[in-house]
Amino acid sequence: MSQNRFFASALAAQASPALRLDSDAAEQRVPVQVLCGWDRPLQYFFLNVETYVPHYPQLEVSVFDNLRHGDASMTVAEVIATLERLGIAYPEGLEAALADQQARNAGNENPEWPSVAPEITPVPPRQATVEPWRLPALPEVKWSGKSFVPLLGQNVTIHMNSIGAGKVQGYFHLDGWLGVLVDVPNLPDWYCRGQNAKPLPHVYGRELEPYS
Repeated sequence: MSQNRFFASALAAQASPALRLDSDAAEQRVPVQVLCGWDRPLQYFFLNVETYVPHYPQLEVSVFDNLRHGDASMTVAEVIATLERLGIAYPEGLEAALADQQARNAGNENPEWPSVAPEITPVPPRQATVEPWRLPALPEVKWSGKSFVPLLGQNVTIHMNSIGAGKVQGYFHLDGWLGVLVDVPNLPDWYCRGQNAKPLPHVYGRELEPYS
């Protein structure tokens, strides 16, 4: 089969309602990796989209997989329509390349396409509390929120004590519970008092959701 891979971003609300933690961010985007191409043995196109979490693959989840939809077969038009529905911009020339791969009944091709998500710059693991090789697999830790674990670079709002909105910078875990580090541009004065450097709030899932 031919396998076309590229990195992009998807609208969180379209990718999965669970990915959208900040109710005020209608255009919130999350990084994704896309793999699509012509399946020569099965004679149809395939499409796989997953969230992209550099250094933390255990946090990645499936956004779309053609094997989970109907009879799994897809046309070029359906691949492109699905990408557009998810708000994913695709590299110029991809649609024509897919059509050409079908016409040649291509197999064993792995073209790499340029990223179409240059605005996504995840923080390297050395800036996070937990190094990637020490972060437990998800079955070993608990997430206290009702929603999906947010991704690196994702916008969230810390509702606990009305700390405010920020961007996920890393992960940590303590006593079996997984949490996130959040860079909040406008931290309350009381939170910063007595600290030499600007702190990164360490919060758990429940603290990212409104209290009712």
